[in-house]
Amino acid sequence: MSIASRAPTGSKSLVERRMTFSCIYCLKSAPDVAPSEAHIVPFVMGGSTATQDTVCLVCNSAVNQRIEMRTLDSFLFFQSVFGIRGRRNAIRKVPGVLETEDLKAMVSLNEYGEINDATVIPTKDKDGKPSYYIFGPLESVEEKRRMLSERYPHLKWEETPRPSKATVWIDFDVRLGASEFRRVAAKIAFEYFASLRGASFVAHSEFDAIRRFIIEGDEPECLVGVVSDRKQFDLFRELGPPHHTVWLVSHPFDHILGAIVGLYGLFYFWVILSSRYTALGPMDEMLIEYPQKREAERPLLRAQIGDLRLPWANMVAAYTSDPGGCEKTSMAFAREKFNAFADEAYPRE
Repeated sequence: MSIASRAPTGSKSLVERRMTFSCIYCLKSAPDVAPSEAHIVPFVMGGSTATQDTVCLVCNSAVNQRIEMRTLDSFLFFQSVFGIRGRRNAIRKVPGVLETEDLKAMVSLNEYGEINDATVIPTKDKDGKPSYYIFGPLESVEEKRRMLSERYPHLKWEETPRPSKATVWIDFDVRLGASEFRRVAAKIAFEYFASLRGASFVAHSEFDAIRRFIIEGDEPECLVGVVSDRKQFDLFRELGPPHHTVWLVSHPFDHILGAIVGLYGLFYFWVILSSRYTALGPMDEMLIEYPQKREAERPLLRAQIGDLRLPWANMVAAYTSDPGGCEKTSMAFAREKFNAFADEAYPRE
């Protein structure tokens, strides 16, 4: 499968949007509801592609509060390490554990993997008396030492050799199978499809199940699961962290309209938008978000017809029979991919 560039399609005028607006979630139309700017990939995750003719203000707020904000804490690590700026244009620091030959302490790293604030490590000297070890950039260390000296005038300072080995350990753990993460993936896929086909198209009853799952969390049958097959991972191997991706797929031989949604180039979900979809021809539509630059593109996928079909029955069966096993496999892949990214971005001396 190869990818070619495709220019974005034109957009309707704001006046026309307001005249034809209806919400893909509550199915109400103007003037009963007002349109809102709805980011397909949440803005807080670096999403840049938004629509103003698919989601009303009330439903947009509900999705934000019930789904997006509930997942934010679990994703803050990736926002930090990848340097993705939030609404206030700030980048949070990454927490980690610093280990040297004989010291261990919590530190914070900036988006370049650097400790730019002095860390004070309480310890004891050879006589068992309290002492302080300050680790970090020279200017910050000097400032911290001055502050401690003013508070404790009796302290005596001495230079210590730079540790021959200093390592900062960072880790992440995301509960991929939790409802809120799967609902985020469903939201991204559903809103992307609606942006392409229009709100009136997805108002059909065949989309009611995915609509209820996103808004209410009601899921009589599994509609979203964690990808655990290496063959599906390989489809996106070239798109490393921190890209977000959504790939819509349908085929005349199947009755499924679905998607593969990737977050931060690490975590992948399959989404079934409709199990009663009639495709006149094979369809593949992809959106790639570049959250660090807040840019996006819609590449044109080129593949043989057979390559556009996904093994939906196998993916659903694998996840529903062993969700924990699928999560474990997916997290192992994410750590493997992240470690490769970290080794390249922060080479060891």
